[in-house]
Amino acid sequence: WEVPTSVRKAEEIKDLVASEPLEGIEIDEDTQLYITFLGEPTESQLELPFRTAEGNYQILDVQPGHVVSVLRLTPESGTLDAMDILKQEFGEAITTRNWNTVLKIHEKMRAA
Repeated sequence: WEVPTSVRKAEEIKDLVASEPLEGIEIDEDTQLYITFLGEPTESQLELPFRTAEGNYQILDVQPGHVVSVLRLTPESGTLDAMDILKQEFGEAITTRNWNTVLKIHEKMRAA
């Protein structure tokens, strides 16, 4: 089985966290914050911020190594497949992590 991997240097994670890419986003129990790491830099044709027609999924920022997005869990979002949107725009070599997971990785690196 071929399993693509994506490796990030500790400095990249540190810089990502320091940039506070999700600052100012109103968060409640229905809000999910994501970072999608790109296997290789990909040019995007999306007009940012990109928002689905329902408005429950947004891509806020696209950088050479990652994408910042927000999902609002609503009855409509149950049928939304954000990964399909991301794969169509950025290809198959991506991996998405919840922002809380990225923060935990950052904290473990700092403690090491």
